[in-house]
Amino acid sequence: MYFYMGGPGAYDYLDAVAEVLEDRCSQIVRYEQRGSLCSEKTSFYDIETFIENLEQLRIHVNVKSSVVCGHFWGATLALA
Repeated sequence: MYFYMGGPGAYDYLDAVAEVLEDRCSQIVRYEQRGSLCSEKTSFYDIETFIENLEQLRIHVNVKSSVVCGHFWGATLALA
């Protein structure tokens, strides 16, 4: 399962929600989106790039099937 937060500019502020889900999920991956707080500020901020970043993360952690969820901008991105 991927769980990501608000976005761009928001950081990981829903750790309490992730804690509730720990017993229900085999894996929770939370990450800082491109352009958010500590991440490098780059020039590409379009929906396709954000989706590709998430896909590369999925491949990196070797997850075949997942549930994608988020809050605020993260929910919009999850739907895309």
